[in-house]
Amino acid sequence: MKTRIVKAALLIGTIMLSTVHAGDQPLGRTADADSQLPRPFDVLAVTGPAAGRFHCAVCDYGVRPFVLVFLRTPDENGGAFLKALDGLAAKHADAELGVAAVFLGDGAYRQALLKADDAHGAELAKAIAAEKEAADTVKRLAQSLGLRHAQCGLLGTDPDSLSALKAYGIPSDAAAAVFVFHKLQEVGKPALFKSAPTKVQLDQILAEVGKVVRRAEKANRHDD
Repeated sequence: MKTRIVKAALLIGTIMLSTVHAGDQPLGRTADADSQLPRPFDVLAVTGPAAGRFHCAVCDYGVRPFVLVFLRTPDENGGAFLKALDGLAAKHADAELGVAAVFLGDGAYRQALLKADDAHGAELAKAIAAEKEAADTVKRLAQSLGLRHAQCGLLGTDPDSLSALKAYGIPSDAAAAVFVFHKLQEVGKPALFKSAPTKVQLDQILAEVGKVVRRAEKANRHDD
């Protein structure tokens, strides 16, 4: 199989979930939004090869199909969705589907690192403890779900991390944002939700991702 790895920040899909009331209409970006990656951004990797280091969340996948999931909390709803995506990646190996789960909040760890000095020693120590707690929670979730393909990380609350969310057009009150791309082209309309997507909505997203995955799998087999 020809490996398609282009070390560039190329977003193929974005999904953000949260634990709030479901049923709100989509908000934010519209169908004519720019389909190109707004910008790369770093997370503190919790699982995967880069675990324990700051790592670009969107740079490793190139033109492969890729789903990026932002989660406010590691809840049951988001966990089930991650498990389903992980299953898609396992079932359609030839598609080389990438799955990255980005949990919002690192205990202000990165922010504390940026201003670490003798005057902020206590603040850094507190942030280190908070980051460890957040990372351990995510690790336990990944282990309980048996995730093998999804890579998990923590997004900070520092200005650069927050500007990354803004660059993607995600309002501060948005609970969910969904983008699906293939070959750098957006598939369907982008949607941001004020509250968590329902199971029906998540199933629709999975169905669209499944279509993208099967097309990529077919194309990759043809190129062999």
